Amino acid sequence: MHRNVTDEQLKEIKHDLYEEMIKREMDKDTRQGIYDFLARYVSFKNQETFIIFEKEVEIKLGRNTTMGTREYLLEKAKNQGLLQGIEKGIEKGAEAKSYGVVENLITELNLADDAIVRIAEVSLEFVKKVRADLAKGKK
Repeated sequence: MHRNVTDEQLKEIKHDLYEEMIKREMDKDTRQGIYDFLARYVSFKNQETFIIFEKEVEIKLGRNTTMGTREYLLEKAKNQGLLQGIEKGIEKGAEAKSYGVVENLITELNLADDAIVRIAEVSLEFVKKVRADLAKGKK
């Protein structure tokens, strides 16, 4: 419903939803499930905003602990590492899908490389790699 909101606006929407759950006295498991959904699948464009949101919710719940510089940096590194892992997984999935599309354009339609580049929106080098793999008989 709110696809073009800023991270700050999205953060406020998430806080409003969480506060509404507390007001309605939802049981802890239900609230946690909805919170997990909000935290993980309604994502911010900027990872820093996600970290700020998590800290603000901890404070609201009274789970705030004073964190030293070392702990903060370790937590930040962990969160960034998770984000990088997710991004790499998405990239690998997209590359595998592109590979299959390019392979089909070569084997089924026998299109020229420049046409495949335009259709599949991949680089010429990628098309050449797929062609080379097909010539070697591997995927």
